[in-house]
Amino acid sequence: MNRPIWILDAGAPSPGTLTTIAGEPVASASSGHPLEPRFSIGPGAGGRVLWSGTPGDDPFASDFRVWTDEAWAGLARAIAALRMEVGPDVMLWVRPHACHVVSDLPSCRRFLSDVADASTRVLLDPASMLTEELVGAAEDHLVRILDGLGREPGVGAVLVADVGASGGPVSLGEGVLGAELAASLVRDRARSDMPLVLLEGDRERASALATGGPIG
Repeated sequence: MNRPIWILDAGAPSPGTLTTIAGEPVASASSGHPLEPRFSIGPGAGGRVLWSGTPGDDPFASDFRVWTDEAWAGLARAIAALRMEVGPDVMLWVRPHACHVVSDLPSCRRFLSDVADASTRVLLDPASMLTEELVGAAEDHLVRILDGLGREPGVGAVLVADVGASGGPVSLGEGVLGAELAASLVRDRARSDMPLVLLEGDRERASALATGGPIG
């Protein structure tokens, strides 16, 4: 069975734009994040990829407030407001990040149970959920994340990427895991119908990823 393969064209600070391997649009990037004052998703058709965000001024710096009930309440209000803005037919893809409210396995589960609706899904990005301190045990952490979320119905797609030395996704074979291990961790744990997402630089690996062949 061939899996659907999508391409993610960007990383931080943009949450990225999703397309199919044939170039058909799936979702465009939203600038900013929902916890920013006066955040709006902006015009355009199709789905949107967005970070869950942080109460801090620097969207990619650690801030203890992401763990607070106030941050969660703010995110829930923001997602509800976005849903009113775009209507029920536009898919919102929330991409986790280690510095954001949706940052790890428990917070992804909380988001899916308490905030998400039928048109709001998680774009699972295990590498972005790792800080530099966790990279030494990257394989163990990714196994835990993927075992916990890889078959959740609210997880709509998962990024297949290597893990950079400071955390975050890098092209397959350029990180601490290596291409084959990074790919197999996802393929073995994600639902068989779940789209697998590659970074733009890994586009040539789409066929092998879809068919289960060696990544190289």
